Amino acid sequence: MNKQTSFALVILTFIFLSILVFLGFFVIFPEVKAYRTEGIALEQQSKIIIQKEATFNRAYETLQLLQEQENSFDQAINRHFKLEDFEAYLKHYFLSYEIKSIITEREKDLQVNVLEVRATFDEPLRYYRFIDALNTFTWVAELNGTQEFQGVREEIEAHFTLKVYTHID
Repeated sequence: MNKQTSFALVILTFIFLSILVFLGFFVIFPEVKAYRTEGIALEQQSKIIIQKEATFNRAYETLQLLQEQENSFDQAINRHFKLEDFEAYLKHYFLSYEIKSIITEREKDLQVNVLEVRATFDEPLRYYRFIDALNTFTWVAELNGTQEFQGVREEIEAHFTLKVYTHID
């Protein structure tokens, strides 16, 4: 190889490397930088979407719960009240019970059965379970007025008024 060919090869190599560096710094590097910037922005948007999805899921679960409660309320308000079923219900929570008076009232399109109940139980936990169970009661019920408690030997006697609401057809 002669000097001119070697010199031409060195010049071509230098030109090739210069073009490569030029492309690298002015074309490829900005593209990589833009790609990384877009990747960071996409990651931030992804985090925002995940947060919004979690918020949506919580709201959707709340909505479903409210719809289920509304359906159970509709079923409960439209179910006719039967004293026998109520007495069977009370057996689970009290040792003994006595229903003193039943008054039936009418409020707009609702029938209200007012029950005065005197019940005996052996531990307060039974009464609290009864109160909690009223939320899932077969009918729409409201514990009304004051609740009276009296200790009798090793038992507790309670007196309370319960209103049961049913829809009039």
